[in-house]
Amino acid sequence: MNNSPKVSVCIPAYNAQNYITKCIDSVISQTYQNIEVIVLDDASTDKTEGLIKKYNDKRIKYVLNEKNLGWRGNVRKGYLTATGDFITMLPVDDFLKPTFVESAVKIFCKDEMVGVWSCGNIMVDENGEKIGSQLRPKLGYIYSTEYFRYTYTMLNISPPSETMVRKKCIDLVNGAECYNGELKQFPEILLYLKIAELGYGAYHEEQKLTIRTSRHDSLTGMYGKKAFIRNDNIKILNEFYNHKLLDDVTRKAAVNNFIYILNNDLIFNLYKFKVKEAINFLEFDRSILATNSFQGEKIGYIYIIKNLIEVFMTKLKKHFKS
Repeated sequence: MNNSPKVSVCIPAYNAQNYITKCIDSVISQTYQNIEVIVLDDASTDKTEGLIKKYNDKRIKYVLNEKNLGWRGNVRKGYLTATGDFITMLPVDDFLKPTFVESAVKIFCKDEMVGVWSCGNIMVDENGEKIGSQLRPKLGYIYSTEYFRYTYTMLNISPPSETMVRKKCIDLVNGAECYNGELKQFPEILLYLKIAELGYGAYHEEQKLTIRTSRHDSLTGMYGKKAFIRNDNIKILNEFYNHKLLDDVTRKAAVNNFIYILNNDLIFNLYKFKVKEAINFLEFDRSILATNSFQGEKIGYIYIIKNLIEVFMTKLKKHFKS
């Protein structure tokens, strides 16, 4: 045990009384036992603190913030507090299967140039009923240049609960500060890009070892279809657009993928009759197409307008028929 690497599982928590026990239980019951569990209580006002203090396990460390730091600030504090060789950020409403940590440590120990490990997920609703599952489109070892390009396209990037990161890499790129900048929802993408930039690759596990809860009041649920969230994508696309590790194929794929995401968000808001948010997307499109990453991508804009008209006309037809 003493010679085995230590793993830090950080649990940022706020008013988490409905989830915290199940979350912690999933960590302390791991088949790999050399872990520290850091619960970062972001000034909760419910019974979260009392539930955590019921545990009699020396591996659990309770950190209570004097004031609410928000998700990003709490994650940053977790990275600065963790002492393990490898670190996972586990949202309090997500849970780990028993072999999550063991599977990750095995890969990290096999190849010291793996900086990021991730697995697939099983998605459940708030009642614990399975509603889907997912694996990364690329599986197995991914070397640094390929991982940099994969991450830059922002297609199916592993979220925190499905990911473990080598602490050495976090320290080398000052990774905690990725959560202290302008990015609101996707700072982990910046972290992965910086790690790949150093020459570290990734490993995408073929097993589904994380159970994720889909909640309407989560950050993704509340903000995932709003235009301002896409500012993160634009900042990343522009910041690394001329990077030496990219090629023209990847640049084009990244832009097209973003247009696809934007188009889907627009259609979602139209189907929900969220006209104001749809208009925000159109204004957003108009502003971003002048940026470096989107010069010459007017076809994408026309494609979005075309879908806007088609969906709107469909809505009108359904309205008059009823």
